[in-house]
Amino acid sequence: MHAIKAQAIQSANRYRRRYLAASVGAIGSVLGLTGCASPQLALEWTDDAVKPVPASKIMVLAQHPDAVIARVSEDLMSEAIGKSGVAAVAGWRLLPDRSGPPDEQTLQLAVVQAKASHVLLLQAMPPQQSRQLAPVSHAGLGYWGPYRRWYGGTVWAQVPVTTITTSASLYEASTKRMLWGASHRSSQAYGLRPELEEMVSAFLLGLQSRQWLPGAR
Repeated sequence: MHAIKAQAIQSANRYRRRYLAASVGAIGSVLGLTGCASPQLALEWTDDAVKPVPASKIMVLAQHPDAVIARVSEDLMSEAIGKSGVAAVAGWRLLPDRSGPPDEQTLQLAVVQAKASHVLLLQAMPPQQSRQLAPVSHAGLGYWGPYRRWYGGTVWAQVPVTTITTSASLYEASTKRMLWGASHRSSQAYGLRPELEEMVSAFLLGLQSRQWLPGAR
């Protein structure tokens, strides 16, 4: 009788270990898919009264408290637009002095010199501090006590997050009319360049989906 009972307990323990391993693996798969999701726009607007006309050249201007981030943003955005098949130029090449916003006359002169048919303006809002739940590694027994031995060393906890919202506005250079606009939220938790590249990808996809830029090749 004791042997049968011991065998039943061992079978139950093996089943529980297989079940927990499968559950953890499934959770890992879901988290992996979520991390690879396509970048999305927070908000988007377009002037439906205007039929999209292919741009011949786009001048990219970025407003950001950090001049280096502004230049990198202009470079990445203009490079991405160029790869889509439309000529683009980073604004800093024609407006190197960016100690402050250029006046209207200086800006218009730069647009004319660039021979740009459209202007894409990127504007970053001040960083917003918040807290949100995220999976983090936990070395001790902590929140889950002895259950941590079953579920591994990762738990949900509140972590500080810095969120930056950047807007993009596409203007027709000749009329100064806004044709399309969108905003994108990003976190700087994982480094500067990846966040900027994600923002650029989101804006590029938005422009392509509204046919202001050629589709992906």
